[in-house]
Amino acid sequence: MRTVGIGAIDPAVLHLHEATLTSVAAGESVLRAGAAVSDVAANIEKADGDMDLRPVRSMGHLCGTDLTEERVSTANRRIIAPGTAVILHPGVIDLGSNWRTFWGQTYLCLEGNTERLHAASDEFIIL
Repeated sequence: MRTVGIGAIDPAVLHLHEATLTSVAAGESVLRAGAAVSDVAANIEKADGDMDLRPVRSMGHLCGTDLTEERVSTANRRIIAPGTAVILHPGVIDLGSNWRTFWGQTYLCLEGNTERLHAASDEFIIL
């Protein structure tokens, strides 16, 4: 995850780290060429709600051959075209602790598959 903590880490932060991974995975599970951006966002929002977290706007953005910079949101009905890069960074807020995250992954949506472009680990390293 490219995340490093030093010393004692608040358990709410560790929970938020895991919740963020779950949130990104929820979006990734429906992310593909031919899917509506709003369906990806709805899946992220559902995962966040199931964990009693509130998503932070925006949940990501698109970069295509026309260099669109549209946001990932439930209002965006665009169908994802092959060759579109989608950056999912569904920041979430833990309402109990008020901790927030802003982290994500970049994907390339191709015909028939979606490639995760980051090679970094999802691990939270504690020093």
